[in-house]
Amino acid sequence: MGFARNLRKHIGLKLFCRRKKINKVLDMSNVNSILFIRYDDKIGDVVCATMLFREIKKAYPKIKIALMCGKKSEPIVKFNPFVDEILNYSKRFYKDVFVVIKNRHKFDLAFDFDISIPKFLQLLLLRVLLPSFLIGLNKKQINIYDLSIDITDTQKLGEHITFRHKLFLKTLGIANVQNKYDIFIPDEIQNEATDLFSKAKEKIKVILNPFADSSDRCFLIEDIKNLIENLKKFNTQIYILCHGNHYKRIKNLLHCTYHVASVLSKSILNSAALIKFCDIVITPDTSIAHIASAFEKKAIVVYINNGSRILWSPNNANATAVYAETMKDVDVDLITEKFKEEFILG
Repeated sequence: MGFARNLRKHIGLKLFCRRKKINKVLDMSNVNSILFIRYDDKIGDVVCATMLFREIKKAYPKIKIALMCGKKSEPIVKFNPFVDEILNYSKRFYKDVFVVIKNRHKFDLAFDFDISIPKFLQLLLLRVLLPSFLIGLNKKQINIYDLSIDITDTQKLGEHITFRHKLFLKTLGIANVQNKYDIFIPDEIQNEATDLFSKAKEKIKVILNPFADSSDRCFLIEDIKNLIENLKKFNTQIYILCHGNHYKRIKNLLHCTYHVASVLSKSILNSAALIKFCDIVITPDTSIAHIASAFEKKAIVVYINNGSRILWSPNNANATAVYAETMKDVDVDLITEKFKEEFILG
């Protein structure tokens, strides 16, 4: 599989990057539209990118901003006043080619967030899309890009994700920016969250989100039980935030014994509304951590020890990080102590 993937990449580079590189100069006075390209459809990444849309609109109010992203992350920007258009990227060849053909030559500037070498389909889409000026990350040797923002050295790669965003904004002549993320939620969704929390009265409203995209970053069931038992010693109302198939399993397992509320999130905006109006979030999921950062909520985020923990750390002074080698090593007592320091001793 790896050999075939690399072969396709090699063929793609030969086919779609054959043009001689022209030393273009970016002139923002000629830029009326910008397309941001996200292939991965990761919710947390799109949350972090929202600072870009706001800061560009502040500096260049007349520029139209479009985002190419997947269906899963689309709701994060659906109601964002700084995003004028959303292009759906599905990773399905015929659908995506149709989307880019429809938008061919439409954008004055495009920015590709992906730091790795583009895949065959990605190169094809870029070649068909043909924005007037294309910027990428670490793409110096790929001729289809007009400008590469170089962040290859180890120290720069280890910086927080907002560092890369600031480099892009600097390329556009924008400095002294705010790192804050934006999430805009319709009133009816916010009302559902406030109605749910109204029953908690004076209790500390805890959103416990034990799950993440990958199974190796989810809390173990025993740790969920132990954490609930610990938190219930305080004046808390605990809401277990669930998505999809997790809901029934957790509800049947915990509701009768522990009297906690299992909440099935209908969409990521429903989750965002709950986070916006709760008192604290506990999660191993970086997407939920970034949403908490958007609202500057108190959060305890569990990170597995790896090289990306700084890159994707919470952009939030109210967040506390807890590290573990694997989810089997998560220290529930330490999480409880962090909670106690924030709400009981603090």
